[in-house]
Formats: sequence, C-alpha cells, structure tokens
Amino acid sequence: CAPRPGPISIIGEKSCGNVSFQYPFEIIDQEYPNGLFRVICKKTSNGRTTPFLNINGVNLRILDFSFLYGNVVVDHSITYFNCRKSSNNGMSLNLTGTPFYYSDFDNIFWSSGCGNLATVFDSETGNLVGGCLQPSCRISNETSSVTGCSFNIPHGLTSFSANLSGRVDSSNYSRKGSCGFASLVRSDLYFDLTSESKDFDVNNWTYVPTSLQWSTPISGSCHLRQGLNTTCSSDREYCWQRLSSTHLCVCNKRFGLGDISTYCKGENCGIYVWCHMLCLNTPSKYCSSRDCPPEYKYNSTGVGCEPDENISQAPPKNTGSLTMIIIEEIEKATDYYNENRILGQGGQGTVYKGMLTDGSIVAVKKSNMEKEKKFGEKKVEQFIN
Repeated sequence: CAPRPGPISIIGEKSCGNVSFQYPFEIIDQEYPNGLFRVICKKTSNGRTTPFLNINGVNLRILDFSFLYGNVVVDHSITYFNCRKSSNNGMSLNLTGTPFYYSDFDNIFWSSGCGNLATVFDSETGNLVGGCLQPSCRISNETSSVTGCSFNIPHGLTSFSANLSGRVDSSNYSRKGSCGFASLVRSDLYFDLTSESKDFDVNNWTYVPTSLQWSTPISGSCHLRQGLNTTCSSDREYCWQRLSSTHLCVCNKRFGLGDISTYCKGENCGIYVWCHMLCLNTPSKYCSSRDCPPEYKYNSTGVGCEPDENISQAPPKNTGSLTMIIIEEIEKATDYYNENRILGQGGQGTVYKGMLTDGSIVAVKKSNMEKEKKFGEKKVEQFIN
C-alpha cells in the first residue's frame, strides 16, 4: 500500500465571536503585550465576545483568520481622510518588531475620489512606495466607486504614510479634488465596490478591512511524507508537517491556492494532493517567496522551492542535540513567568508553559534557587523540553 504520514494529531479550532483560530494563534481572556500570536477575547457592551490582536499597544478587531493563506484580517483605521475637519494624520499602524507585515497579495492601496494625487512613503526608509492620479472631476465632486485609483504594495511593508493633494490639471475641469480617502484595503472590498456603478458615501467610514501576514505562502514541491508527525484540521480538510523550525508543508484535498500550490502526483501523495509551503515570520525576519527550507533550493524557472538532489531527503532523526536559548527569549516565551502559565510546582521549582518565536511549545522549569538567592539574581536553572 502507499506510504502514509506518521502519527496524526488533530488541532481543534478555538473560536472567539464568529472567528475561528488555529496554530500558531492562541486565545486568552486578558492582555499580554509581549505575546506574538495571542488573540484577546473580549466581551463588548452588547455581551458578545469579539477577538482583538494587540500590536505595539494598539488593539485591532479581528475580522477573519486563514491558516492556508497565513494571514489575519483586521479593522484598520483609514490612513488618510480629507472628508472631515478631523482628518486622519496619514500614518499607518507600525508593525515593526512584530511577526506581521501588510499583505502584498491580499491588499491593494486604494485612493477613492477624483482630482487628487495619492502618494505613499515607507515610514522606515522614507522611500516612495507608490502613487497614482485620480481622474479629473468632470461631472461632480462626489466620491464614486468607479472613480479613484489604486496600486499594489511591495512585499514586507511594515509602516507607511499616505497623502492626498490636488493634482495639476491643464484642462478646464476643476482642479479642486473631491472628498476621498487613501488607505490600504483588502482586495475583496476594493473589487466589490469598484465592480458597481453606483455612488457610495465614505464620510462615515472610520475603519477598513486590511490583511496582515503572520507567515508567507511559498510555492514549493512538497508532500506529506511517511514517518513524520502530521497535524490536521478538525475537519481533516488539510494537514501539515514541519520542514524546519520555521517552514511547514501544507496540503489539502480539494483545491490549490492560485499559482502557489503544486499538485502532488504519484503513490506517495495520498489524498492531500494540493500542497504549498508556509514560512513563519519572526519579529526579526519576514519571509520572502524565495526563503526555502533546509534541503531545498529555489528554482526561478520551476515551482519555486524544490528538493535539492544533492541532499538526502530521508526523514529527520532525533539526534538528541540541544538548542541554546537565551534567558530573554525564555522570559518572553513564558510571559515573564506569568502565573497563568504554570503547569506544575514541586520542591525544586515551578514548571511553566512557553511558546518560542518559531511557534514551538516548550516547558520551562524555574528553580527555587532564585528565590533563595543562593546563586544571585541572574543564575536561574532552566530546563527546556
């Protein structure tokens, strides 16, 4: 019979409100500002629960979550608005130092209105990201879904500033720009609105749905391999295996993700035939489409990341090697030894549950010797399992 994956574990979806979450996100009922993939589940004034994502001290309401695409959709304040006296200042949320960046394939920069020049600059480098000219206000100054302009953003953008200014128009049409806004919006919203011909009013808009990437989908030749631990969704529609500490091979039964997925052929594929890779972002590194896992190489003329024929593709073995982790990372992984993370206590110390920056779950034992100060403030016995 055809080879099968190793032991299978089922990941139960956890929900807050009408949004369900999976690995690497976890749901908590209070704020932990040092968490990377933590969803804060809050009760609103109407008694319903609503999920929020805390990024650099700002709580963003979560609208949707996708494991396959590696993104989360949030309510993002409109970046620039000239329709009200209290217009927005043109600055986006700053994602620097987090594992998130603005999605370049699920968002589009949109400037609604007419008679305006829209420009966007990278807040980190000061470089021009892009810009576009809205059409002239020939008929009216009303904002219409068929007017405005848009452009795509580069990969890995973490903060930006936007602006609208009057365009130079040598014709007889009005040079004064209409009421409008300039902001990064999810592509679905843009296409839904621009596919209609009727006018819409943006005066009451405060937020727009925007997609943030917590990982990067990568086109690559991979499949669920025999003998490796496999994790599946609760409905078993898709499963994944680890290729490295930051790379996953994700396969599903029924469909591919555009140009990203590859179709697995042969007896080793099983029923999960549409596969792609996910590269998990860290606060210090955003994955690109060319960041292949170990034992893979990038092929610009092929499917992207493909197995390196010069390296054996045998299943990895547990060599019993140790990984050195600095104490600062251990403290962050355990929320600075938060009581809610305690797994157990004994005569020698307390064991805490932690999650490292690559998503790995660890158990950390903090020795009671620190309390007794036998070895000073910083000499704490740490055990990583």
